[in-house]
Amino acid sequence: MRWYDKEFDGVINYRNEFSFRDIERELKLAYDALSLNISPTFEIELKKNIVRLLLDEVDDWTLERIDNEIAGLEGLDNQLNRELANES
Repeated sequence: MRWYDKEFDGVINYRNEFSFRDIERELKLAYDALSLNISPTFEIELKKNIVRLLLDEVDDWTLERIDNEIAGLEGLDNQLNRELANES
């Protein structure tokens, strides 16, 4: 696209969703669901959804790192737990 004889080389990010969300209500529902102790997998996936709810415009690398921390694959606490398990 040209404008004033200059080529546009930037990036325009558009939202994928334009509906209004009641984040406070969704967060309360998620918190209540966590207290049900349904299953470890349910808890992990719910926490990942909470992250996406609260961190709307975070980059993919950060989301992946948070997902891995939630799943127990990364993070200082998880690293310490793995090291302690290996010592046993």
